Amino acid sequence: MQNMLTRVAGLLSILLWVACSSEFEPQSLVSKFRIIAVKAEPPSGMPGEEVSLSPLMSDSKTGQPPLLVWLICYPHPGQTGTQCLEEGGAQVAGFGNNFQFLLPEIGEKEENKEIYVILLACIGNLKEPDFKKLDYNFCDGEENDIAIKTVTVNKEKNNHNPEINSVHFIEQDGTSHTPDENNFLALNCQNQCEELIVQLKLTPESLEKYEETRFGETSTKYEDLFISWFATAGKFSKARTYESEYFDSGEITEIREVLYYETKWTPPEDGGNVHFYFVAYDQRGGVDFIKFDASITISE
Repeated sequence: MQNMLTRVAGLLSILLWVACSSEFEPQSLVSKFRIIAVKAEPPSGMPGEEVSLSPLMSDSKTGQPPLLVWLICYPHPGQTGTQCLEEGGAQVAGFGNNFQFLLPEIGEKEENKEIYVILLACIGNLKEPDFKKLDYNFCDGEENDIAIKTVTVNKEKNNHNPEINSVHFIEQDGTSHTPDENNFLALNCQNQCEELIVQLKLTPESLEKYEETRFGETSTKYEDLFISWFATAGKFSKARTYESEYFDSGEITEIREVLYYETKWTPPEDGGNVHFYFVAYDQRGGVDFIKFDASITISE
């Protein structure tokens, strides 16, 4: 515990130093290679069920594909994910863009069990990861990233991933644009680009009811869905959106045919090519994402 507190304190010191010495880039701006999200299908399951994982990643500046290594950590009872990693519990389990594994059995007295799946992405040469370091020191290249995905084993299957239906970019006059079948969007601005409404629609089934037990009491809840917006250029008014047409003053009034979330995005002044990455979360491990490219041209 003392070791963990020391590491956290050191990280906070670094963050404070960076905050004082330079201005942070918005979290929604993708200016370097990143693992943006990892999707598990299903996000939780029963013992013996196969889970398939896939990442959403930004492009490398070198144009080279990353080397991807998947590791699994099965924690002992009472052991945290960090402790599982630091104490040598992580084992290499697969390589490549997609990874599958079978969920293990859980004890008779256990209601569920969390499994930690670690993805290491390296553009360069891989090294043996050092889980006692904050960056794991697993790659000799500057472009690398780490993601840790929690997959839950339940006695009964109780969650599905949300599902993105469509994306719309809406001009101030109401004109709507959507990416084509090749996930490409062409936008033209007259003289200068104005702020656009970005609308992400999910299927109604994306919002699920579930039962939660705390202190011996069971209650029925709706998932708390939200969207994270990412792009390689331009500026979002909100990097995350929680509000939707399902909600009225914080309460779900009815299940409507269309579930959508909105933010606003201002294109770069000089136009150009932009890569977009939108991620939907249900806060119970469920994820869906979409990636597409856009070309912004400016006409006089």
